[in-house]
Amino acid sequence: MVVKMSFNKLALLLIFISFISQAEVTIHGNKSIEIIGEVVEEDNFEVTDGNGGWYNELELKQQEINSPYQVDARVHVLSTNPNFMVTLQNIVVLRNDSKGLSFAPAEVIFSSIQGETKKLKPMESQSFTNPDVPVGADSEGEYTLSISANAPIGSNQDISGAYVGEIALIFEPSASD
Repeated sequence: MVVKMSFNKLALLLIFISFISQAEVTIHGNKSIEIIGEVVEEDNFEVTDGNGGWYNELELKQQEINSPYQVDARVHVLSTNPNFMVTLQNIVVLRNDSKGLSFAPAEVIFSSIQGETKKLKPMESQSFTNPDVPVGADSEGEYTLSISANAPIGSNQDISGAYVGEIALIFEPSASD
């Protein structure tokens, strides 16, 4: 079956449908709509050297003969949620490639000024908590990152030189309460 319709009849049909559609969406009266919005502040999480930056290089020094080489670095943590995690990503080894020597793997300790001290081990997250603050305020905590390592065994002449290593840490906020 073939249906033929002239252009005029099709135009009338479309106009008729158009009137029906318009009649269905006509709004009568004056209605006010109240829109309420809430601005939610994002969580803050910032780890710095205490001066707004971060360390490019840390130098381990020996305090006494036959003692480990060590360095202490200040770490400032600002966080909306006081709980956070620290993960050491690698074994820290200082190497002198030209001599083929290396320090013993370094011991890495993260501690708060309140006395919470934890040894960081590769790929094992350790949890820490900033001091309590009033509700709605960000928490801030002061910490110390301590790195110490024993030099290779040998005479000073045999082991002297520049040693280089890398430490990779991940700081991440814990899930909000």
